[in-house]
Amino acid sequence: MQGFTDRHGPLSLGNQMYYSAGVIPLAVICGPIRGIPIYWTLVDCSFGVFGAIPLLYVLRLIRQRPPVRAGAARGDSMAV
Repeated sequence: MQGFTDRHGPLSLGNQMYYSAGVIPLAVICGPIRGIPIYWTLVDCSFGVFGAIPLLYVLRLIRQRPPVRAGAARGDSMAV
């Protein structure tokens, strides 16, 4: 799966944040079209908000991680 290793692929963390934020306008626009009550629309919007919380946490952990040297990433014992 290339998406897990590609920093700019469709499964990258930045794209997932956009997808999570996209739930809110989708719920607000499509809620009245579907004829659902406003409180159900708010529940739909909460999926976007609560979906972004773990993504923000993981992004913070990734930024705190020390950089990996090129040789160490391949498992070379000679990397210094």
